[in-house]
Amino acid sequence: MDTTWFEMTDIRPVAKRSWIPLAADVILCQQGKYRCPGYQKEYFGAWSILMPDNSKDPALQLDWSSITPLSSHSPEVSDNDYIPSQEFVGHPSGVYMVLQQQFDSGEPRVWTPNQDLVLALRLIREGNSWLCPDEDYAEVLRLQVDNDNVPILIEARAEYLHDYLNARHAGLLISTYQNRLRVLPDPDELPWEGGYSSHTLAHGHWEGRGQVVHEGAGLFDGEWVVHRLSRTDVDYADPLPIFDFPTNSKVQSQTYTIKPKGQPHLLVSGQMWLNEWFPPGSSSPRVRGDSVEPSIPFIIDHASTRATTKALIGSNRYLWFKPTLINALLHRRGGSLFWYTEDTGSVGAAPHRKVHFGMNSLGLVNVFAKDIGKLPETHQLLWAPHNITPDGGVCPELLRAQQACEPANTLAPEMLFLRHYAALHQVSLRTFGRSLFRRLPSPDQLVTSLHRFRSLDLASLCTLAKDVTRHISDNFDLDLLKQLKPNEPKDLKSLKRIERLLTASGHNGRTLIGPLAGVYELRLADAHDKTLNLPSTFKLIGIDDNGYYPIMGKHLIYSAASVLEHLARILPTIKTNATPPAGLAQPGES
Repeated sequence: MDTTWFEMTDIRPVAKRSWIPLAADVILCQQGKYRCPGYQKEYFGAWSILMPDNSKDPALQLDWSSITPLSSHSPEVSDNDYIPSQEFVGHPSGVYMVLQQQFDSGEPRVWTPNQDLVLALRLIREGNSWLCPDEDYAEVLRLQVDNDNVPILIEARAEYLHDYLNARHAGLLISTYQNRLRVLPDPDELPWEGGYSSHTLAHGHWEGRGQVVHEGAGLFDGEWVVHRLSRTDVDYADPLPIFDFPTNSKVQSQTYTIKPKGQPHLLVSGQMWLNEWFPPGSSSPRVRGDSVEPSIPFIIDHASTRATTKALIGSNRYLWFKPTLINALLHRRGGSLFWYTEDTGSVGAAPHRKVHFGMNSLGLVNVFAKDIGKLPETHQLLWAPHNITPDGGVCPELLRAQQACEPANTLAPEMLFLRHYAALHQVSLRTFGRSLFRRLPSPDQLVTSLHRFRSLDLASLCTLAKDVTRHISDNFDLDLLKQLKPNEPKDLKSLKRIERLLTASGHNGRTLIGPLAGVYELRLADAHDKTLNLPSTFKLIGIDDNGYYPIMGKHLIYSAASVLEHLARILPTIKTNATPPAGLAQPGES
């Protein structure tokens, strides 16, 4: 059998992530019935301890069991010695970055990030996030809880952690335990010789096991021995029984065995214990107030290392920017935006200063560092405030285009919207002798006003929906629609008229127009501050509510463009009750 999944060769060091786990007790996946064929479970646990930066080697030799708290962190008092709750007493000693509280009352456990870390970085808590108001409320710590509100993961942004550790002349020991388990139906597929394998890692250990088990029970060849002891001198009618210490004559015993029943199956598991060292950064501008490099520095890695023009031009790496960058550049006089593929394009504060960019899976903007280094200083000043530490990787389309010379054969929803908008205008001219739209905006107006980076939060997503509605639903020629199907109620709006027109022609009008109806609902939430069932509205539009608003904006534009495409394709086939009179004034064509 293939044991690759159990051997965990795909797991990458947590110390190299953008977000560093300070504490974790999370089931990454679990499916199937417990211990039955098809059952699968993957678990990840982690604890972190701050230690002096000269204690790296002995720290990496500590084992998982000595680091993991068994229950609550609590102070230890011995004679006159007091050891605070946060301290790890070992060789070397250190300080826990997350403290755990557990209660006998049944309350869910509580995880609290080390308050020195929170105070040093000047963070405030909002919900399950700790934000830095001094840096545009950047999220620095984040807590994840399960459905029962039990904490399962606390992570810290690597950039801020580097800064804090540098100020404390310390590093961070991250000890992790990972387990992958699967139950297979064939007990003869035992992996590894003797059903067991292990090997030593640089600072850890891995082992794998394969065992034949009963379905939902214990080992296939195993059995349980039960010893039952009971007293024989109990008067169950006595209202106040008092018992002497039992003697052999007053005790009876019984022994029997239980052998599990059921078909044999194969339980395979892989376990890995690993220690990693997260080092301090090269400086501490936030906590200690170190001066940063002059001129206009850009962040180039997770440690918040900064580089200026010369270093940027001489590098072969990428930079990350917040999506607010695009609007900031477009709001400058001469700002322009153009799309090459689904997730790449060019943008700049002036037409001749455009830079090739891409949008990654988190809605962040990627640009090749050299392209920023070649911009004039006045233009770099516009880009720098939106620069952030790497997160989410580089946009795949941008990476392939620039490094493999393989541009993607895709189109941005913004360009699809522009194309299908113009096509619907032309089709309606040919079909009805006049445009379905009352006015036709210019292509430049559509490109700069309807783009995914208009959506940065819920309010701006609603505003984008309002503008899409303004260009489509509110822009439909109601007089033309009334002539095409004159026997409809007079107060019927344009979307409903088109829906009925399509339905009467044998099409599913409700399904075709549904996304535009959802966009209209979202627009009303902005216009009238109306309470709205957002999940239902997002589903109607076709938006994946993943919390990354540029991507949600992209989905909204794509759904609207798809409706335009369908209308342009089926418009010549619809049946009308009247023919619009000839010679009507035509809207201007673009």
